[in-house]
Amino acid sequence: MKLLRPSLLCLALLSPLLHASDAPTTLVTRGSDGATAERVRALLAETARRATADLALPKGYDRFDDTRLPVPQAAQPTTSLMLAAGHGRLVDQLMADINRGVELAAGKSMPLFTQLIAQRTFLDADALLEGTAPTATALLCDDRATLEEAWAPVLHAALDEAGYFRAQRILVDNYNAIPVLSDIEGFDVEPELRQRGINGICLRMLVEEARLRQESPAFLLPAATSEPLAAPVTAVTAKPSRAERAAIAVVRELLEVAGSRAVASLARPGGYLKNPALRIGLPEPLQAAAAALREAGQGRVVDDLESDLNVSAEIAAPQMWPTLQQSIKRLPVRDAQIVLHGADDTAATQVLRNHGEGTLVAALRAVMPDTLRRTGTQDSLQAFNEQYRQLRGEKLPAVDIEQHVVDGAANGLYAAIGNEETLVRQVPEKRSTQRLRKAFAAPAR
Repeated sequence: MKLLRPSLLCLALLSPLLHASDAPTTLVTRGSDGATAERVRALLAETARRATADLALPKGYDRFDDTRLPVPQAAQPTTSLMLAAGHGRLVDQLMADINRGVELAAGKSMPLFTQLIAQRTFLDADALLEGTAPTATALLCDDRATLEEAWAPVLHAALDEAGYFRAQRILVDNYNAIPVLSDIEGFDVEPELRQRGINGICLRMLVEEARLRQESPAFLLPAATSEPLAAPVTAVTAKPSRAERAAIAVVRELLEVAGSRAVASLARPGGYLKNPALRIGLPEPLQAAAAALREAGQGRVVDDLESDLNVSAEIAAPQMWPTLQQSIKRLPVRDAQIVLHGADDTAATQVLRNHGEGTLVAALRAVMPDTLRRTGTQDSLQAFNEQYRQLRGEKLPAVDIEQHVVDGAANGLYAAIGNEETLVRQVPEKRSTQRLRKAFAAPAR
């Protein structure tokens, strides 16, 4: 699979800086460079905030041709052979976790960019504001090596949070279980992901800076004082209007209602197990074995394991509510009117998931060992493995059953919240509060 070519727009803007290291630059270590340069920093901070927020959304990198993530080169030999061997779902899971990890990293990047922007001095800030010099984003993204190095720990932690390392381990275990292939220890995709992740942020910043220059000319106006602003610089945003504050309140109340209903439905017996859309199936490495056991008339051991997985998620559901509620209260809602009245009936749920999934997954991880013990899931897994060994004389690869239930429980919860959000939007009888009835009384699309 060929790697995507870098954006021509980005190359055009950055090539004078990348290929002329001896040329004078307008971006150096920060000093007393006045209020004009402070406005450049404010412009950059808001540009970075918008770019990272867009890329942090679900499928944030995948939405744009210039930022889409292909299979990393280091993983291509392994993933190609796994696809040929019929393990496409494992490859899909690996790529889903890679994309989610890079999205999470983008969402956690603002403190880093704020620090880098605050440390810069702009010797020709007037030219930057007037558009007679390279864009501020091009200058900030000049030193890619420094950006990638600073971003490395952010990306690594985000990949871990997204479950990427677990997905790679499962993929490698299944790869090594194929007799004709030589065993491998793994592959390192992080150098390429650092490059592509930062490249995506810089590309989106170029777009957002151009948009800001058109939409918010206040960034470009002369300052009332020549004194520089105190560092570090933070994003300059207008105070929300009364209508915007009202819309934010509606979004949070919508999520409170949808979330509480979703948790209540999932916590009931059969909340996961009897809902085909939310039911947690067996991990991918066990599915072929499950089919073989059923064919041999030993489906009971398969049903017992599947039941335990889902009952574990149902028991954990009420324990998700306090974490979910805190995420809703702290939810930063950008463009609340668009969230409420755009074309997507699950827009609020997507924002909630983007900002709160990591915290929810951590809370589930904390309670899951005891939950699996209570339901006997580990015993059922052991019985499943033993039954298959007796049937085929083969040992099944190890699976992280705990993480599998955590992921299934979280995915089911957000799907259920999205369903409840859609019902509130579309069915008047589901609008249980005055605020929701007023917000959705008439179509606003």
